[in-house]
Amino acid sequence: MVAFTAALKPAPADAYRPAREQLDSIITHLRSVQRMRHRDSDSRYIGQRHEQEREEDISRIMKKTPKFKNEDEERDFWSKEDSTNYIDWTKAKREILSNLKPSVKTISLRLPETMLEGLKLIANKRDIPYQSLIKVILAERIEEELKLLR
Repeated sequence: MVAFTAALKPAPADAYRPAREQLDSIITHLRSVQRMRHRDSDSRYIGQRHEQEREEDISRIMKKTPKFKNEDEERDFWSKEDSTNYIDWTKAKREILSNLKPSVKTISLRLPETMLEGLKLIANKRDIPYQSLIKVILAERIEEELKLLR
């Protein structure tokens, strides 16, 4: 019986310290893995992470645009090169260059006679040529449509 009771004596507290520290380390690691899994399941975070990775990939792939001596050299360069190697078009924004002098192109337009007569009547009341009235009406409508697209 003596040998049996000696075996049941409690071990000193320091004897379990390495195992306890190892267990604490494992628990901490599991909690961090759990947080990462939760964060990875969040679609907003996934979208941000993929966007960052994509931007990093694009920046590694993009070539630097060379310096040009004149417009002819630049025109020649861009006629032979693919701009997607130099410019990230996913960040491009549509712009309307309103200060440029518009080029005018002659077109042929078939309109019903009643519509043309109505345009001429309105133009006469405004004291402007009917072709100018058509341009004004088209310009206003195009501007409204473009605002809806933005």
